[in-house]
Amino acid sequence: MLYTVWIAICLTAVPAMECSKPTAVHWIAVPEQARSQSGCLSDGLRFAASSHLVTAGSYPKVFCMPGPNLAALQH
Repeated sequence: MLYTVWIAICLTAVPAMECSKPTAVHWIAVPEQARSQSGCLSDGLRFAASSHLVTAGSYPKVFCMPGPNLAALQH
């Protein structure tokens, strides 16, 4: 099964349990899908770090959704 990887970049003032698309300062769809949940997490964190959107006072939260990469289909 493939997983679509989404990353929310939230401010540290936002508790991790509340970090989601509506509370994020950035919401990123990783262009390539991951082959496993563990791969989803590691790919998401690596992509977040390379995006340079995580700065002092913010943190990334990775979301893994099974199924087709709908973000890629929208482009």
